[in-house]
Amino acid sequence: MAIKYVLHTGETTGPDGKPQWVDGDQLARLYGVPISECLILHADEEEALQDQIPADATHLFIREDGKYPQCF
Repeated sequence: MAIKYVLHTGETTGPDGKPQWVDGDQLARLYGVPISECLILHADEEEALQDQIPADATHLFIREDGKYPQCF
């Protein structure tokens, strides 16, 4: 399956005010995209995986407001 989405994982502040890690699986569910069409990208891997990212891929990031539009 072709990569359509690039998931940018990382840390955010949870509703309780504590740091919370958001992984690729969680981010895919929040945006409603199939994980099979995603490349999970950690900040420290961005440069190494740059050549695997299609030019037309949609980049999905953690949203501080917690409002995730469905991208299907």
